[in-house]
Formats: sequence, C-alpha cells, structure tokens
Amino acid sequence: MLFYQAMEAVKEGKLQVVLAALQSNPVPVSLLYTCHDLLPLKIRGFLDFAVLQLRERVAIGKRDF
Repeated sequence: MLFYQAMEAVKEGKLQVVLAALQSNPVPVSLLYTCHDLLPLKIRGFLDFAVLQLRERVAIGKRDF
C-alpha cells in the first residue's frame, strides 16, 4: 500500500507505519495532454487541481515517523 492511500488513517492514529525504513522515495509525476489544439478549460482546471493536490501530498510525504 502506498503512503498516500493510508495517509488519513495514519494521521488519525488508526494505522501505524512499521517498516518506514523500507519505504521507497517519492518519484516525479508528469501530467501530459497530447492534443495540439487549445487546452480546454475543464482540462486546465483539472491540471490546476491536480498540481495543488500533488504538491500537498509531496509536502505531507516529507515526514518523520
């Protein structure tokens, strides 16, 4: 299970990380849109939302156990 999948339960104390030393390092994430036309507003909105969520999760991922 990836940390972001259990993040809320860990924060609430419902789960505990027992093998923190074996967790993998975060990997870069890329969001691509392959169409050469203008970017639709709904895609732009999703990308803006996704970037904020990913940045938040990366910041939370830099944690000490």
